[in-house]
Amino acid sequence: MKQITLKKHTVACLAVILMIVPSCKKGWLNPNPQSFLSPDNSYNTKEGIQSLLVRCSEGLRLEFMGRGCRVNIDYLASDMGVQVNGSPRDFVTELLPSTGLVKQLWDDQYQEINYANTVISSSKILNAPDATKNESLSEGYFYLGYWYYKLINTWGDVPLITEEITQPKLDFHTSTKRKIIKTMIANLEFAIQYLPQDAPNGSTNLGAAEQLLSKYYLQAGRFQDAVNMTTRIISNSKYALMKRRFGSDAADATKNVMWDLFHKYNASAATNTEKIMVVQDYPGISGGTSGSERMREFLTEWYKNNNDTKGKPGTIDGLDGEPQISFTGRGIGKSKKTVYFAYTLWKDKNDLRHNAPNWLPMEALLYNKKGTANYGQPLVRARCVDTLRGYDDIVFNKIVVDDEFKPKGQGLNILGGTMDWYVYRLAETYLLRAEAYVWLTGHDKEAADDINAIRVRAGASPIPATSVSIDDVLDERARELFIEEFRKIELTRISYIMASLNKNGYTLNNIYLKNYYYDRMMAKNQFYKTQMLYNTKQYHIEPYHIYWPVPQSVIQDNTLYRINQNYGYVGYEKNVTPED
Repeated sequence: MKQITLKKHTVACLAVILMIVPSCKKGWLNPNPQSFLSPDNSYNTKEGIQSLLVRCSEGLRLEFMGRGCRVNIDYLASDMGVQVNGSPRDFVTELLPSTGLVKQLWDDQYQEINYANTVISSSKILNAPDATKNESLSEGYFYLGYWYYKLINTWGDVPLITEEITQPKLDFHTSTKRKIIKTMIANLEFAIQYLPQDAPNGSTNLGAAEQLLSKYYLQAGRFQDAVNMTTRIISNSKYALMKRRFGSDAADATKNVMWDLFHKYNASAATNTEKIMVVQDYPGISGGTSGSERMREFLTEWYKNNNDTKGKPGTIDGLDGEPQISFTGRGIGKSKKTVYFAYTLWKDKNDLRHNAPNWLPMEALLYNKKGTANYGQPLVRARCVDTLRGYDDIVFNKIVVDDEFKPKGQGLNILGGTMDWYVYRLAETYLLRAEAYVWLTGHDKEAADDINAIRVRAGASPIPATSVSIDDVLDERARELFIEEFRKIELTRISYIMASLNKNGYTLNNIYLKNYYYDRMMAKNQFYKTQMLYNTKQYHIEPYHIYWPVPQSVIQDNTLYRINQNYGYVGYEKNVTPED
């Protein structure tokens, strides 16, 4: 019988809490549980495990929805964009073992790991047929693999926890990334034998586990296995790239299939054969958010900093600016696209992904302050007094989200309404297979064919089938998977593979000093390359930032053994040999 409820998680999560609470007093070792489970409502029933799995699916929702969503954090530490209104900008001084963002991410992910491990341990003692036990066990393995994929590509070597912890534990060990990869591969190879091909939207299914396993195969250097696994997904008659119009706006001739893929709840549409796994966030759903907040998090602060020809503010926030404020939302200028993402990627003028209605230049917006010199005219970049915070193109089809409770013209749709979103989509599967072909070498045609399947669907010209590179794959991922992929994590994964293969002068022995992630940042992100100064802070990143610091409180609270710190951060010199 479980000793407490997960919602209270006073004992079952104690080991994780000891890792994540800023300062652990002795009182934490003598918890006072607020409620106990009796045998008839513990998690070793099918219904109990299902409630845990619902909670696991809710944990994925915050990856993509709401204020400070995690996919944005990754985007802003990549070659595609930077923080403007927020931090870190100077990674050397703002990304530290004591940084709150670092600790929050660590806390969140280990909490999710604890939920996954509770599913796993409960499934093993479930009083049900083996098929039922194995299916729920496999779902637990998927969630465990999902969160460790993020952990190892954010922090590198981390504690490996594969079972529910029901008593205080202060002797966690750091495990190598290699060991964790091997463990997760074994779990997922088990899972794909038992997960259903068809499952309700928002739930784990076979395709999702196969997609995640493909990524682990790539990290393990098992490139042919990655080809085989992605081919298995692509060849499944259940899936196909969406090339025809579908969903709620299918009759609108001003839109196209790249709009349909991301509009509102179309990710979950029954006719959408491209979805592999989605998160759902609609009014009334259990654990749902109050809205995606995409229009706050990802849009420029256009209603400030844009002056008219007389040098006076020509834009305005609020109802006086209707209907534009409902059309665009109230962005806070949190981010800015790099020149690479905004311009140099888009050589093909016919690419639907970089044209209206999917991508809008700032000049599509108007001076909306009545009585000013240029009222009703398009914005002009030269008149913007802060182009980092107040001027940036809009990836409209992925960011602007109708709020059904605030119809246009009747209120301020300033944050963005609810929507469904992709965890995994078939377009990424093609690009994963293309990457595997690149690593195998000698398969340029196959790699080009997979990239071109995505490009041609988007109206772009095919790339030639000669000398296809990792850069080609990453470029197409940037065009296709903006705020779907965790960009920094994918760059770190690829950097690890390159170092494992001793390619281009990279090795695992000196990955903290020389790595592909840093070199690509210097090549593609002009803010960090030039160390631009903005509002007294400099954009500054070093090679060791490929991995983020382990929170200092985590190390301090683990009093009976050492959790290692990453190179470049205070405490690294005290490290011990990790478990391998």
